[in-house]
Amino acid sequence: MYKPSPKSSLLNDVIVASAGAGLITTLAMAHGQHPAIAFSITFGSALAAVVLNRSL
Repeated sequence: MYKPSPKSSLLNDVIVASAGAGLITTLAMAHGQHPAIAFSITFGSALAAVVLNRSL
């Protein structure tokens, strides 16, 4: 089973969260969404993912 590492680094969390959110941002921009809105959503979702991963 998956057992998360207790020593997960903040940098690793940020990279994984940003990569996942960045894929969705690319798709949204390809469909015509304004880049500023797409990047703000990406930043918000990556921040939420890091905070949740750190707190759980």
